[in-house]
Amino acid sequence: SAGALAGCKPIRVPDWLSPERGPLLPQVRERLERLEGEIDDTSAALDLHRVDAGIRETLATARLLRWYLGVSLGRTRDGKACRLSGWTTAADAGSLQQLLREGGIDATVVLGETRTYRKPPVRLTQKRWARLFTPFVELLGTPGRNEVDPSSVLAVAVPLLFGFMFPDVGHGLILALAGLMLKRWRREALILVPCGLAAAAFGLVFGEVFGLHGLLNPLWGRPLDDPATILAASLAVGVVLMLTGLMFAGLEASWRGETRQWLLEGAPVIAIYLSGLVSVFAPAALAAVAGALLWYGAGILMLCRNKGGGCIAGRLGQLVESALRLTLNTLSFLRVGAFALAHAAFSLVIVELMETVDHELAKGLIFILGHLFILVFEGAVVMVQTTRLILFEFFIRFLRFEGRIYRPLSPPPRCDAGK
Repeated sequence: SAGALAGCKPIRVPDWLSPERGPLLPQVRERLERLEGEIDDTSAALDLHRVDAGIRETLATARLLRWYLGVSLGRTRDGKACRLSGWTTAADAGSLQQLLREGGIDATVVLGETRTYRKPPVRLTQKRWARLFTPFVELLGTPGRNEVDPSSVLAVAVPLLFGFMFPDVGHGLILALAGLMLKRWRREALILVPCGLAAAAFGLVFGEVFGLHGLLNPLWGRPLDDPATILAASLAVGVVLMLTGLMFAGLEASWRGETRQWLLEGAPVIAIYLSGLVSVFAPAALAAVAGALLWYGAGILMLCRNKGGGCIAGRLGQLVESALRLTLNTLSFLRVGAFALAHAAFSLVIVELMETVDHELAKGLIFILGHLFILVFEGAVVMVQTTRLILFEFFIRFLRFEGRIYRPLSPPPRCDAGK
């Protein structure tokens, strides 16, 4: 029909394929043979170029020139030396100069202010225990010099969220062991170690070991026995993480010299958020909400002085948007408790399936395959949810990713045509 063909692009029959020339299949075969011959001829010509000394020398020189384009290189006024400018993390010129001399480079190092328009690069945390979590930051970009590097906080937050959603002593220890084994091939697999240990710790709290109740007495209580408390605890974790992000935003404002603006506009939002949460349990806190709203109103009047009503309307709109986003982002952490309940339910289902069969081999098969499914499928889903909460509920509170990563300069490639 005409509707089914809407948006389709017609494909014309190529000129070399004509029905008048007889059966089509021989024509296609002939065309393929011709093209394969052309590919073989081109590959042979490329092989000759690869062994050509002149071309190899040209490519080596191009690689060297490309390296020079990546650095700021110039000559001194007397023309007797080169001047190389760049960024360094060295604490003083003497230590860097000594390192260069040990490498056979006779150079004079001078540290000074930048003369380029480019922003200085930043280097994310080098703490060994937090370095595993910098990939979460790099997924969205690089924090600027006036932004918080949250890697150290992630070293606590990521295992906490993962462990809460995946609470089981057995599953956690298996994941930690898998991380230690897989690090030989992928260092990133080491993240399974802290996450697995956190899952084992929450398993102790909830008394969960492969869903087999009776092996451990819960330190707190089993998730399915009191789901409301589990959901409330997950919301509490979310509130702490959200407040941390909001406080980081205030810290960054002070680094940018915008403390006054934050005190008039950002700080009252935190007060509204906190007092609003408290008012859910203590209605008397509504008075604090009203006070925080007056604080925000006075702040925007000062910030919008001599700027007209449009400025005030815009700030009020920002307040409504911030309140709505904070509410939705906080409620998103309900999924942490929901996944904890789902994990306990999955384990319970496996135990009940084992009780439906009498053969020991069948029970063992159900146990192994069921928990393998939980480890692979649910473990992957929980890691995705942890990443989502970190990126879109926590980072958006304070990160703008306005920086560029510091990359140490590597030695120039050897301009050797024979290599």
